[in-house]
Amino acid sequence: HRLACGARLVALGATMSAARIALAPTGAMGAPRGMDRRGGGSAPRHASGDSSSGANAWVLGQRPSVVARPTHSHRAVSPRAIAASLAPAGPDKQSDGGAGRPEVSESGSVGEVLAVFTVELGLMAMGIVDTLMVGHVGEAALAAASLGGITTWLVIITTSGFVGSLDPLTSQAHGAGDAGAVATYLRHGVRAATFLSLLGGAVMQTAHPIFVALGQPAAHAAAASQYCHTEAWGILPILLFQTFRLSLAGTNKFAALVAAVTAANVVNVTLNKIFIDGVTVGSFAGLPGFQIQGYGLVGAAWSTVFSRWTLFFLILWFAAKPLAERKALQSVKLALTVNPFSKKIREDWVGALDVLRRGAAIGAQMFVEFGAFAAMSLMAGRCGVVHAAGHAIIQCLTDVSYIIPLGVGAMGSIKVGQNVGAGKGDSARTAARLAMCRGAVGVAMNAFVFLVFGDKICWWFTNEKTVHDCAVAALPVVALYQAADGLRVVGAGCLRGVGRLGAALVSDVIGFWVLGIPIGAYLALGPPNQGMLGLWRGFCFGMLAVMTPIVLKAW
Repeated sequence: HRLACGARLVALGATMSAARIALAPTGAMGAPRGMDRRGGGSAPRHASGDSSSGANAWVLGQRPSVVARPTHSHRAVSPRAIAASLAPAGPDKQSDGGAGRPEVSESGSVGEVLAVFTVELGLMAMGIVDTLMVGHVGEAALAAASLGGITTWLVIITTSGFVGSLDPLTSQAHGAGDAGAVATYLRHGVRAATFLSLLGGAVMQTAHPIFVALGQPAAHAAAASQYCHTEAWGILPILLFQTFRLSLAGTNKFAALVAAVTAANVVNVTLNKIFIDGVTVGSFAGLPGFQIQGYGLVGAAWSTVFSRWTLFFLILWFAAKPLAERKALQSVKLALTVNPFSKKIREDWVGALDVLRRGAAIGAQMFVEFGAFAAMSLMAGRCGVVHAAGHAIIQCLTDVSYIIPLGVGAMGSIKVGQNVGAGKGDSARTAARLAMCRGAVGVAMNAFVFLVFGDKICWWFTNEKTVHDCAVAALPVVALYQAADGLRVVGAGCLRGVGRLGAALVSDVIGFWVLGIPIGAYLALGPPNQGMLGLWRGFCFGMLAVMTPIVLKAW
């Protein structure tokens, strides 16, 4: 089940061009909305002599110029123009970083890369573990978990996308040494996340009529919608965690994220065992024994909800110092307890709306991509329970394989953004190319595992031979699909770091909706009658068609 964080959380391939994010000339935008522009509050620090350098301007937020505001035109600058500002330049145009700026690397240390992978794996593992453990309850429960899970993640990843602009904004602010802007962006992101959680929870309550209207069998729709209704209680904590995560990762604070995600997954596995299958505890030390009833699919959903709340509280604990410096807890309390119509938080709403405006196209791109996977699950459900269960297994395998390109793309976005903020154009380009090379190695490893060990891995999810054989038949196609999709995601991540985001949305629309879904639907439900295998063949063709332009742009 895709997150990213990003889902995929992190992530998770963002785009902003569909909503025309403001990419203004240097100094034209001033401080982030909600910051005091009259000299009070948290004014950003400046490096000497760089306020007029195009390469030093934040691509998404423009490093504020408080001392003197140039009288440039407010005409928007295209991503192509920003990319041109990063072209190799002579010594006179390459900034030395300036006073107060942190040192920025081109590729990230091994520890940072492993931390990004671990966080991505941990966020996805909650959904994957649910599918693994529910799969042995029966093929109907497995199919319902897949449909309910992908629908839940569609809501979570779309709403997370709307705060996704914190990724490049925070990275570039950190690269420019502007701690004040980092804290301000986080406060605005928290306000936006709490608002989005209300919308997301309301959407989750409408799952059943939507499933029925889209032709799902009555029992399948009822089970999947009950899963969604339960998971709605976990939207607020996961969105707040995602907001904190983007802020921490953008400033190279990874250790707390790894610890929190790891601990939350231990909680999830433990609770799944208790609430899915039930548990009997014998008498001990004179205390009477007791039994906890198993709740199957619904038990898995409640386990995930509790684990997400655990994740939220753990990140507040493990990252207490950096979050305290950014007044994260105060921001949460303000967002949850203060009258949203109060005048004293009007500036916060202005800043939150600015974050949502910048992230609108990121959310749109997430909806386009994960909406396509939700559509696949719906079409697999119409192919029968066996095909729906086989699709659930393949979906989980692609989620796991997606971790490598997702992590590489996330690190590429961070390092490219930090070098852009520091005014190091050559280093930003080098960071992007290193990420692309790492992504190529990663997807090759994934394909090898699918082709050599896929048959045995599929038995982990089910005891039904018909379901197993259905999943195994699609593995060669899926191996090729994940390679194309992975390289596309890494390229989109690198482009996100420099603000060239339109290509990601275009590739998703064409790859998934213009090519993948129509072709897959014809092969699965039309005269070829290939079932779930036809769905993945259509998606594979779509990804192969759009991968190359993204890779070339990123390179």
